[in-house]
Parts: sequence; C-alpha cells; structure tokens
Amino acid sequence: MTLVLIGVNHKTAPIELRERIAIPRDELPEATRALAAVPGVSECMIVSTCNRVEMLASVESPDTDLKGFLHRHFGLDPSLLAAHIYEQHDRDAVRHLFRVASSLDSMVVGEPQILGR
Repeated sequence: MTLVLIGVNHKTAPIELRERIAIPRDELPEATRALAAVPGVSECMIVSTCNRVEMLASVESPDTDLKGFLHRHFGLDPSLLAAHIYEQHDRDAVRHLFRVASSLDSMVVGEPQILGR
C-alpha cells in the first residue's frame, strides 16, 4: 500500500486554474466518493480551499490514476494541469499534509483555515 498526494496550490497554479478545480463544501462528499471509486484507491480524502485542492489516497499501486481522476472530474485537458500539479508519496505526502494542517504551507502562516473549520 502506498500513500499518494496530488494537488495544486497557490505556489504552483494561477488563481484562474485553482478556481476551476475548487470543490465547494457541499460537493466534497460526492467528489470524495468519486475519488474512492477510482480502481486501486482504498481510502482517500480531499482538501479544497481557495488556495489549494489536494487529494490524499491510500492506493494499491503507485500507478493508480489519480491525475486522470482530476482531469475527468473537472473536464480539463491533461496538458492544462501538467505544469501545475505536484505529487508526493508516503512519508513526503504525510509531511506535506501536516504542514498544510498546521498552516506552515499557507499564504498566511498561522491561519486556521484547514483545522479551524
């Protein structure tokens, strides 16, 4: 089993692209169910704010097509996201998630947006 995190944020993508893939709070449950239905995904979660959209998944293989999910779910050409998306695995994915949750990877360090909701 492998942990994979993919996403875009304020450092990697322009606001126009982030707005196109932002998932409103009321749509998060359905988007998460759709991600969980991707073949090879065992467990998953999505973080979506005005500054980031990230997906963390426990996958059976590192080749599980999480990027394809982003393209299909948002109806985007893969080349549009290619230059802006980042991917991390296992320990690096967990480290990144903790940095996001603690607001160390934020436009405003210390803001409680992720855990304060």
